[in-house]
Amino acid sequence: MSEADLKSYNLQMQQVEAALTSDPGNAELLTLKTDLEQVIELTRTLIEQQKAVEAAALEATSGSASASYGEADGDEEEPPGSSGAKARPHDHLQPVKHWQVGEQCQAIWSKNGE
Repeated sequence: MSEADLKSYNLQMQQVEAALTSDPGNAELLTLKTDLEQVIELTRTLIEQQKAVEAAALEATSGSASASYGEADGDEEEPPGSSGAKARPHDHLQPVKHWQVGEQCQAIWSKNGE
């Protein structure tokens, strides 16, 4: 869900409300209005949750990067993002599930996209 979806739902709500001014007893329009109100509220909640997850992931990434870089254990690690470190596009994401050896899964293979 995105802000564009929310704008679209709000536009639809305006159209339904406009139609209800000319036919306030229309059961289909009243049902549609109720459904749109629920969809708008759910979409807002999802957007807020997505922003919170992204902020937490960003905070966790910056916190773990600074902690691992700042350790004084004698190892000469390169800081993240330096020319020697190869950053992957999803390094900042945290796994939803901790996988165990032998578990079955389906995934897209990065070499061929299948």
